[in-house]
Amino acid sequence: MVVHPPADSVDATGYLIPPYDTDPGWTVRIWDRGARIDYPLYIPGGAHAAYYATAADAMDAAVNALRIVLS
Repeated sequence: MVVHPPADSVDATGYLIPPYDTDPGWTVRIWDRGARIDYPLYIPGGAHAAYYATAADAMDAAVNALRIVLS
């Protein structure tokens, strides 16, 4: 997978967090240092964290979220 960042400087990171205890799957957190904001990805229509069945699914979600942050 290749991600092409914009020409401007961007400082954002996506973290994949494996399931633990009673979590039903992987979660993703985005840290945008430029805006000084750290947030989890949520499911559409509510303030509930999104869970992903596999690390690959979580990675796809993180890359898509970072593309939004970078654009």
